[in-house]
Amino acid sequence: MGTSTVVGPKRLTRGCCPRHPTARATVRCCRCGRPACDRCVTTCEIPGGAIDKCSCGGLCSPIPVDQGDLERPSIGLDLMDAVRYPWTGDGPGKLGAGVVLFGLLVHGLSLPWVWLFCVCFLVLFLFVAAEFLADVVDTSADGDLEAPDWPDARVSLTPAVRLLAMAAGVILSGRAGAIFLVATGAVILGMGVVTPVIAGIPVLGPFLFATAILVPMTSLARLLGRLLLRRRVFHR
Repeated sequence: MGTSTVVGPKRLTRGCCPRHPTARATVRCCRCGRPACDRCVTTCEIPGGAIDKCSCGGLCSPIPVDQGDLERPSIGLDLMDAVRYPWTGDGPGKLGAGVVLFGLLVHGLSLPWVWLFCVCFLVLFLFVAAEFLADVVDTSADGDLEAPDWPDARVSLTPAVRLLAMAAGVILSGRAGAIFLVATGAVILGMGVVTPVIAGIPVLGPFLFATAILVPMTSLARLLGRLLLRRRVFHR
């Protein structure tokens, strides 16, 4: 990693990377102010040296090594990361594919000549979606930034059982579990209020309905994975 030529704040606390709690933050973005580790930045070669760029496009400045100790990032950072997760990297493309397919199947339920066909494929899609969400949890718990690819279509209860087991493990872990329960309740309440309203919108209704289901559930799976990673690293 090259040395940034950007002059940043003089007093910075060196601690954990918000996205990778197992890694030390080595730089801080001069645009968004977020600390980052080597995995989060892109090093660009320039004449006479190199600069580090944050995922937001801002330039980064080094955080002095001798300032502070390893600190536990706040759970608030995990919540913000979970909200941003579906919209970062190639997440919109991957989720967009699921939204389109889900929306088409929901729309087909209202067509008398294909509704049975759509019911069968909708059930299959739910199995695939459960496995996708389980993969989101696994990759997030490993510190990955990008959303996983959609899995192959297959009927299996294993992903749903894994999701329930991982959620139960976090719920029983104390403060993190309470936050996860509150977030889950907020997501369920939000979907219960929003989905009946948008489902009846002509043409776009099924796709908005699919978005209102998949995006919050993906964020919730991301949060679950981040809390599992926190529990693994900090034992709480």
